[in-house]
Amino acid sequence: MALSWPVETETLAARLLGDRRTKLGGSHLAHAMRVADAVAAKGDHRLVAAALLHDVIEKCDTSVAELLAETGDERVVQLVDDLTHRSGETDDVYLSRCATRPETLLIKRCDLLDKFAADDSTVAAEVAEHIRDEARRRLDLLERLALGQSA
Repeated sequence: MALSWPVETETLAARLLGDRRTKLGGSHLAHAMRVADAVAAKGDHRLVAAALLHDVIEKCDTSVAELLAETGDERVVQLVDDLTHRSGETDDVYLSRCATRPETLLIKRCDLLDKFAADDSTVAAEVAEHIRDEARRRLDLLERLALGQSA
């Protein structure tokens, strides 16, 4: 049975993300919640669940099979898997995958945009600026790929 939004999915995200920190130093769970809130306007609870869980395979050593066992929702897990940046994968390949489906494009956009809106940064200003410059570059690439333009 699929998890319901928001309590069960939020609880799962909190358990899996734990006290992990983003590159900006803020709570990874708070980041996931902000991304989920941004996606919630679309009204699809599965998109919100995928947004909440979008980093758990990449950041938490959780496998696709484990996430499927936890959620029971193949669509949510497929979205999370599609949003996972795999080891050794270039940004072009990764962001191309994110840009191919409207659902993953929306979540990835919100994920990258959160880097600019996050107000919980604890790193030095120059480090935060470098992280935001990288997010800006990746967002530009994502948008070009979504439009079918070459990088």
